[in-house]
Amino acid sequence: MALANDSPSVAAVFQSLLALSSVHRDGLQSQAADLQVATLRALVVAPKSDDIGSMEAAQLVAAGMLLCSFEIKHASCTSGQWITHMPGAKPMIRVCQLNRHSEFSTLLDWVYYHDTLSRFSMVYWNPSFLHSVSDESILEPWDSSV
Repeated sequence: MALANDSPSVAAVFQSLLALSSVHRDGLQSQAADLQVATLRALVVAPKSDDIGSMEAAQLVAAGMLLCSFEIKHASCTSGQWITHMPGAKPMIRVCQLNRHSEFSTLLDWVYYHDTLSRFSMVYWNPSFLHSVSDESILEPWDSSV
């Protein structure tokens, strides 16, 4: 997935994998931060969800999840920055119709797991959060057909 071709989505996966590896090996340092920025740049230039196939969608979701893991690895226990990488995954999965019974099932399980953690975290650590958003947006179930 990280070496498939030279598309922006592949570059995003590759850069995010390098960023996570770097922060895991040496902690947060300039190289890891540079790789994180390179990933974000690749995600910005990547085609949008209506112009891509399932493999490219999976690559973009994987890059986002690797960035999420990057944030978890280097952040303090009280940081919630990892949650910022979650909102792009669900719409991409829906629009591109990634199926949980396909080759992407492990990737989708990873997204579902972190989505559950993010929902719990938002409600548990900030109970007033439920009052600031509609019930549909926080409690919206995953489409069972995917």
